[in-house]
Amino acid sequence: SYIALPLLAAAASVIGTTRRVKPKRAWSEPAILWSAIVGESGTLKSPAMDYALHPLKQLQAEVFRDHKQQAEEYEVEKRLYEKELATWKRSKSNVDPPEKIEEPACVRYMVADATVEALAPILESNTRGVLLARDELNGWLSGFDKYRTGAGADVAAWLEMHRAGSVTIDRKTGKRLTHIPRAGVSVTGSIQPGTFRRA
Repeated sequence: SYIALPLLAAAASVIGTTRRVKPKRAWSEPAILWSAIVGESGTLKSPAMDYALHPLKQLQAEVFRDHKQQAEEYEVEKRLYEKELATWKRSKSNVDPPEKIEEPACVRYMVADATVEALAPILESNTRGVLLARDELNGWLSGFDKYRTGAGADVAAWLEMHRAGSVTIDRKTGKRLTHIPRAGVSVTGSIQPGTFRRA
């Protein structure tokens, strides 16, 4: 079970928001699964979880390598674009401006330590959803509403992500509005029985 639980959550996250199970005509559920290995310290929870998540971690590492190269190429193209744009502005020509280039988004399969605000841009560019994998789930649970004065907002957002519901994040600075119509996050990790009871 120490291997099966994180493996099932990983499989659910790969399916993510692309499919829904329909037990009844007016009721459907996404492939979102939250799992927790509950065991005492020293019962080899972490090695079991590492074993189960190894293929997904390998896939994520390959994507990170590819994205690093894409980001370097983007920086070169961005400088060329800015130079062409400056030349176009000085020329005051009737010709269309150079086409703006988009920064490449990184494909994400997994996240480890994320607030709802940090997850928003990741989910916005990864519509399938992601897997939150924490060796100690207590860190995730204790982070709810860490940076907010009003309690409950993070819990509500996480419950929306559990059902692949819509999540809207309003910020005071930077990108002010982020709306994810189907925010799907599967969760897996481990926790000790006493900590689990307190949480």
